[in-house]
Amino acid sequence: MNGKNVLVIGAAGALGTLICDEVQKYAPELTLFLGDYRPERGRALAASRGVDYRLTDLEDASRLESALRGMDIVILAAAQKEPLVQEVCLRLGIHCVDVVVSFDFCERIKRLYANARAGSCASVLMAGFFPGLSGLLLKDATASLDEVQSLDLALIQSSNATAGRDGVADMLEIISQPVTTSDESGAIPGFRRRQSFSLADGRLVYPRRIAHSEQRLLSHFWNTSLRYWTCWDSIALNVLLSALLRLRLLVPLARGIRSGKLPPGGGHKAGKSEEAVLLARAQGLRNGEPVERNLELRVFADYGATARTAVALARLCLTESWNGALYPFEAADLARVLRTMDPRGIELIRA
Repeated sequence: MNGKNVLVIGAAGALGTLICDEVQKYAPELTLFLGDYRPERGRALAASRGVDYRLTDLEDASRLESALRGMDIVILAAAQKEPLVQEVCLRLGIHCVDVVVSFDFCERIKRLYANARAGSCASVLMAGFFPGLSGLLLKDATASLDEVQSLDLALIQSSNATAGRDGVADMLEIISQPVTTSDESGAIPGFRRRQSFSLADGRLVYPRRIAHSEQRLLSHFWNTSLRYWTCWDSIALNVLLSALLRLRLLVPLARGIRSGKLPPGGGHKAGKSEEAVLLARAQGLRNGEPVERNLELRVFADYGATARTAVALARLCLTESWNGALYPFEAADLARVLRTMDPRGIELIRA
């Protein structure tokens, strides 16, 4: 795989910066190209890393095609209005890894690839920590079950997490959505109903029920009860967000943050922990007997884990010659992805 070229689009953002760091530190077989829509900034950032710059205008197909020529894979860390990057990648036969979280947008890309002629390139979707590793964690939790009866996935977030505007806005919009399930009538307000989970160190956490794109996707895959939950490691922040949601102020807040009119948060404190935890609980039958499996994945930081996951999936995509539009759980397993990334600060605990 030596000599493969990777273009990181959105390289000037918080997540894109971490992805570039990861490529240069842990994927020496890849040659990094830095993509940004602002030439002066992009050239300066590329020069600081000693790499080449490509102008990546996500609304101009001809410019985008020029930027992507010569690439073997693209890692997309920027939001698109239309799946233009995937269209160009498909036309040129270039792999793409996208951290996009929207189910509807991902399904558009799936249809795009399904309607195209059979090719030799892949588009990996929801390729981050949450979603991404979260789906792989659920896949691992259910691997030994003959019948899956219920699944729960909880994300415990750090109130000190490094995050960009779009990442913060995405999460605020996610927890604002009402939750609808097949076994309940009507809709449940998002981020209100709580459930207890036990951590490996004996502590209890109480994440709140949310609707999530990955949950919508995976519920069809397992055809069983699947619930997603989240909270932050700060009780005060959880209470504040819940109050803003009840006052219908959370969505306007998310819009203000995304547009740049409002700051994305209270400020990151260097040196303070950013640890995030994923918890998967699977209940079902094995050899006719009821079984419960619990997995805990602890990572040093949400954005850092997303960067490592995206790069690991890019490396696997190249070495294993993936094809078509797919989600991480369709193409890989948790152990293989974890083996392909820098293991420092990541711990998988099986209960």
